[in-house]
Amino acid sequence: MAMGQSTRLHAAIQFDHIGYNGQGIQMRELSARSICALRSMLHGANDPVLAHIGGRQRITLRILWPGYEHVEWIDQIELDYRGSPITRAHLGAVIAENFARFVE
Repeated sequence: MAMGQSTRLHAAIQFDHIGYNGQGIQMRELSARSICALRSMLHGANDPVLAHIGGRQRITLRILWPGYEHVEWIDQIELDYRGSPITRAHLGAVIAENFARFVE
């Protein structure tokens, strides 16, 4: 097992419009909207996510895209935002921002 990997898996974090659970939300919605706007449209937007993994200050986001194995995208996401655990809305915005930079 490579350093930093863990055998423990956690439940997936869902990003859905309010009232449309399980259908997801487009990346462009997450990247084009402010956190304030996301709070009014994203189910559980203010829920703290990843707080249950305790003791960690950041996670690693790695984007692997079939056919683009030569493009290695790795970034750190801080789990503490302004003294509070990162919320679903903020995490979605950070992931969308990273994805936009990946496809540039």
